[in-house]
Order: sequence, then structure tokens, then C-alpha cells
Amino acid sequence: MEWMVMNMDHFFSPSIQLGTYMKDKYLVPPNCEAKIKKIIHRLNQDKARWHFRRSLFMNKIISTNLLPLLVHVKEEKGLMEATVKVLQELMTPVECLMPTETMSQNHEGKRIIYELETAIVNAKKLFLDTQVTKAIVDLMSSVLQDSKILTLPECELINQCLLLVRNLLHVSSIQTPQQRAATFPGPTASVTNSSAAATPNLPVSAGQQTGANTSVLTEDQIMWNLFAQRFDNILIQLLTCNQQVGTGLHLPEAELQTWKGGG
Repeated sequence: MEWMVMNMDHFFSPSIQLGTYMKDKYLVPPNCEAKIKKIIHRLNQDKARWHFRRSLFMNKIISTNLLPLLVHVKEEKGLMEATVKVLQELMTPVECLMPTETMSQNHEGKRIIYELETAIVNAKKLFLDTQVTKAIVDLMSSVLQDSKILTLPECELINQCLLLVRNLLHVSSIQTPQQRAATFPGPTASVTNSSAAATPNLPVSAGQQTGANTSVLTEDQIMWNLFAQRFDNILIQLLTCNQQVGTGLHLPEAELQTWKGGG
């Protein structure tokens, strides 16, 4: 039975290529945004065993496609909004995806929870790269500087960035096998850290080289990087602008995560 389930995961595992490197540049085809929107649609439909979501992590879509897009492609706001949206969707905490108490009552449910939680914990380490957090901050800054009166798509882009930050700073109550092993040392099976592979053509940060002892350290470092890049200025600007109705929907949640992390 376990063999059948694993083969189903591979069956749902897509081979997705959103762009390609040409020397030090990441180039995307004209239909890249349409591809990402299709991914978002499938993620929204993937609510039974989360096969598609898990397969995206297995294929390292964040490190090989989404983060290079975020760092290298900055001119097309529509493409950037779609990229941030799929990133925040993939980084959504497991507790927000499913009823974990109910799911954990059977073996398959436990396996799905720990597989997704491990993938998210490992993927967060990719955001320790300061180029990645700077890309998020720069994107929000460019939107706020370009327009005094934000359009609805610009408000949506700001909201998606805030949701992504909220998800990155969320400290899960679920322990991964690695975290349990760290808490209770003993002989454990090794778990492949496939999602935490270095992003192509992006320098590996010190946090990725040394590894985080706990998930809290990862969130703290991400928050440190964000504030070092003037994310606090963006929060203040959003709080004092005339369009709090448009952008303020997720602002309290993002703020709460930053204050909890800094407390």
C-alpha cells in the first residue's frame, strides 16, 4: 500500500520549467505567467491528499524556478504577482491547509502532514538568502513609489507579499522528524534535504551553509534580513497611506508575526 501511495505521488509529479538561465540572466518565455496561473489553479483544486503540492516540493520548483523568477525578473508586475502568489500558497502553514488533529489519526494522514511540514521547513531556508528577501522588499517598494493611488492589482500584489512574509515568519507547532530527533537524540533515519538545495546562480547564505538548529532560528534570521532591508519602512508607509482599506487586510497579521518573532 505504501508503495502504491508513493507511486501516486510520482504520477502527480510534474516536470515544470518556467524559465532558463542564459549566463547570469534568467529568461522566461511569453507564456510564463499563464503557466504559473495554471499552477495556482491546480493548487486550489488540490485538497484531498495534496499530491500536486507535494510533487511541486519534490521537483524543487521553489529553488529552480520561482526564486530565480523573483530575483531576476522584475519588470513585469503581472508575472511578479503570480510568482509571489504561488510562493505564498506553497509556504502556507500546514495548520492552515488541513485539520491536522483529524488527519493525524491515521498513518497516511500523519505521513502527509510530516512530508509537507518538512518540505516547508526546508524551503524556508532558501529565503535566508538576502537576495530573495531583498527582492520581496524591492518589489513592494517599487509598487508604493510608482503610484500615489494604488490600483487594485497593485493592492493585490502588496497583499500577496504580506501573506508571503506572514507565512515565512510563522512558527509551526508541528515537529518534523528532524526536529524531534534534535529534541530527543537517538538513532533516526536520515531525511533527504532535497527542498533546501541552493538556488541556481544564487549564492548560498551562511544560514544555509551551517543549517538552522531550530525552526525559530530560521524565522528570526528571515525577519532580521527583512528589517535590515528596511521592511519596517514599508510597514509604516502602509499604515500611514490613504489606502489602508485596500492593503490593510493582511497587514495586522504580518505585523503580529514580526512582533512575535522579535519579542
